[in-house]
Amino acid sequence: MTVKEAIQQIYKYIFVPKVQQAKSTKYVKEAVILLFLASAMIGSFYLYRSWKMNGERAAQKAFAECLQEYQRAFEGSDEAWSEVVMVCKLGYERHSSTNIGPFFLGLQADALIMDNKKQEALELVSQMIDIFSSANPVANLYKTKRALLKLDSTNIAMQREARQELQVLAYDQNNKNADQAYYYLGYDHWINNNVDQAQKVWQELIIKFKTDDPKASSMWALLAEQKLQQIA
Repeated sequence: MTVKEAIQQIYKYIFVPKVQQAKSTKYVKEAVILLFLASAMIGSFYLYRSWKMNGERAAQKAFAECLQEYQRAFEGSDEAWSEVVMVCKLGYERHSSTNIGPFFLGLQADALIMDNKKQEALELVSQMIDIFSSANPVANLYKTKRALLKLDSTNIAMQREARQELQVLAYDQNNKNADQAYYYLGYDHWINNNVDQAQKVWQELIIKFKTDDPKASSMWALLAEQKLQQIA
């Protein structure tokens, strides 16, 4: 699975259902923004906090426009991604000093990935990580994305570095999003025909992050369970 496919997976299993659910609410725009940020690794807490700040409203409006372009691109043609890149780039240039500013880079990076410009996307994701402090709750999500971009590289040393990063992220007890790193660590073993190790990692993921209630379980644990059933 490439990082492009990973984004498509998140969009299919998280973003679309959440948007459909949000359409039943009164405040559709605000709900869509909050839900997308939570599911697409942007951090709804920071959006909510910044939304309450009067000085951030222009940035929020611009970000909402970026999200609309993002959704249209997913549902339309590949050529639409260049428009998403342009809108997000402009949004960051105008609102880089706001709390939500770095997340324009996140959407722009996703658009670049979908447009098969992975090196440019890697540079933007690395820029985001540099902006965030290590204590930022979304920093590890973008570190995982950076590792996936490195795995897509043809550079063997970079691939090796990415696997080490995924391992650290998966087993970091302070990483609240370790389940995602766990899943891709197992997936990397699987696509490289290391089935035994893939099973081991995915089984650990399920034990740690799956609950009796599927709605409360980690999406990544449920996906790992599906992969294990395929192996069996």
